[in-house]
Amino acid sequence: MKSKSLKQRWWMVLVAGLTINASAQAADRARFSVSSLDIAFLTPAVAHKRNFFKEEGIEAEIIRMNANVSITATATGDIDYTMIFGSVVRGAIRGLPIRVVASFLDSPTHMLIARAEFKSVKDLKGKTLGVSSFGATADVAARMMFRYSGVDPEKEIKILALGSDSARFTALKEGIVDVAVISPPADSEGKKIGFTVLARAY
Repeated sequence: MKSKSLKQRWWMVLVAGLTINASAQAADRARFSVSSLDIAFLTPAVAHKRNFFKEEGIEAEIIRMNANVSITATATGDIDYTMIFGSVVRGAIRGLPIRVVASFLDSPTHMLIARAEFKSVKDLKGKTLGVSSFGATADVAARMMFRYSGVDPEKEIKILALGSDSARFTALKEGIVDVAVISPPADSEGKKIGFTVLARAY
């Protein structure tokens, strides 16, 4: 890896987490989906900004859509690739014509952020959690963090599917949920207004 150029290293990162559609291989245009505008999906944005797609002869379009929509769109060929990971694995296991070809993260970037009155994850028993969509990576990561902290998310937490990081962050600010699972940079914004990070998945 050390011998590769900056462009080569970024390109190897770029393909991470993508599902593959045979029709996209021969096309000059490719449509990519991301579920949020956060650090977990930084790679395609950087590649697009620095013209790595164009240097590879690809006219790329990056589209934000929820995980469940992305999986269906990838399976039907309406988009060529998705940067979503967990939902792709589950879809492939269920027999959808999609597969993971690479992964660029060693671990999830997700964290649980809550109002300052909550001092630990155990304080959230009986409270409401905001996730992106049921079964998405953010949802799975949140449930794992609760279990690790001794809280049963199936019995002791109410879970709402709210969509993007920004929607979850807004729901937290407005008191619709008590805790939300998000990725950077939303955690920095949360700390500025008094929210607390209670757990991290990485």
